[in-house]
Amino acid sequence: MENRSRQEAREHRHLHAHGPLPVASQRIERGLWWAVGAWAVLALLGVVLLWPGGRDDPAIPDEPRVEGQVESVAIQPCSGTSVEDLVDCRVLRVLVTSGPQAGTYATLEHAVTSSSARVPTAGDAIVLVASTGVDGTVY
Repeated sequence: MENRSRQEAREHRHLHAHGPLPVASQRIERGLWWAVGAWAVLALLGVVLLWPGGRDDPAIPDEPRVEGQVESVAIQPCSGTSVEDLVDCRVLRVLVTSGPQAGTYATLEHAVTSSSARVPTAGDAIVLVASTGVDGTVY
């Protein structure tokens, strides 16, 4: 009996052909295509509107910019911390090479992080934003 069932199963063959889609299925398919098209148009519009242009970066203040050259780089505890705090900063000594303060030195300090940002080294040319504070020009 078991052999007969297996044999019948092997011999049981037929096609799964279907007729035309019902009207409801065609309507759903058309609606899905309209939705895909609308999303595509919105995506293209977003790319065009958000494409970076020639405008200045709004994250950079609208202050005068001066050029400088990194003279030295040192790793030391950040200002206002102690060695025990284990907060290291990269301290750059920069020669200001343009603007009214040309020929003077600026000291820049920023935390040492594990980011993939490029780290300035001695001899690098950099651009500084000069803002005048109560104590004088700050970069």
